[in-house]
Amino acid sequence: MAETGHKLTQPLQPTHLNSLNFGVFKDVGIPDYRLEKSVLERRLAQLHAEGVRFRTGIHVGQDLEFEALHRNSHAMVLACGAEQPRPMDVPGRSLRGIHCAMDYLSQQNRRVAGDYISNEADIDAGARQVVVIGGGDTGSDCVGTAIRQGARQVTQLQYHDRPPDHVDNLCYWPGPVPEWHANDHDDEGCQHVWAYDTVAFTAHGDHVDGLTLQKLRWVRSANGGWEKHYLPDQVRHLPAQLVLLAMGYAHPVHAGMLQQVPVCFDRCGNIEAPEDDYMTGVDGVFACGDARRGQSLVVWAIREGRQCAAAVDRWLSGESLLPVV
Repeated sequence: MAETGHKLTQPLQPTHLNSLNFGVFKDVGIPDYRLEKSVLERRLAQLHAEGVRFRTGIHVGQDLEFEALHRNSHAMVLACGAEQPRPMDVPGRSLRGIHCAMDYLSQQNRRVAGDYISNEADIDAGARQVVVIGGGDTGSDCVGTAIRQGARQVTQLQYHDRPPDHVDNLCYWPGPVPEWHANDHDDEGCQHVWAYDTVAFTAHGDHVDGLTLQKLRWVRSANGGWEKHYLPDQVRHLPAQLVLLAMGYAHPVHAGMLQQVPVCFDRCGNIEAPEDDYMTGVDGVFACGDARRGQSLVVWAIREGRQCAAAVDRWLSGESLLPVV
């Protein structure tokens, strides 16, 4: 391989990455009813035909040391997402029947793909009262999946007040408009509990059987932020035999690979890399997407992926004609 510094004069031949597995998307959280895996597999096949080589089932940092991969690469991109769940430290959190959203959603994808799920590991909403804590896209996917599994009742719990049906957009421009829009899961029977926080889980034996909720009132603080205040005289119990935690994700998982990479993290625990070149503090190692910016939408991941690819191309070749938007 002829090279000068980090600049390539011949393309890297990735013949050592020669294992392709079209089941790679079983472990992601997007349900099939939202996005059929055949669509993703079609794109995967296109990338493979264009010369990309995949090695699946490899956990860098456990199955493969980062330094070994780094030594055999001219450039690396850390695009490992932000899968560290936000903690929920309340009494009863360790009870059986309480699961993180991604564990539930990825298992359902494996089940739909025909994989064997043991009885001990099975997370099934069938005939159960299900509570989903969190109102974002992940929470919505949990709601839809539980309904399709035949849940007896599905309730989505959110700690903020119910948004109004109609507001004056100009009062909020250029920020987001807090306006309520019912979605398909509301038509399918999802119920909502607004402005309550979970303060404890109740148990039947070692299994969850409900949530203790306390009413919240949100107050604007002196610095312009919002503070939540509990209303102690407004407590309620919500029955549940399955609780799915979808309160969002704090930052990329640090255990494993990121423990072996001498990168810096921002105050939120995300990988530090400036947007102008996406380069981390390690020469030739880049970061983009949720791993860099924190949990966000897939459109941001696509944008950052394109911009990061162009940054890598410039770093290797001195210029790039790749699209960045």
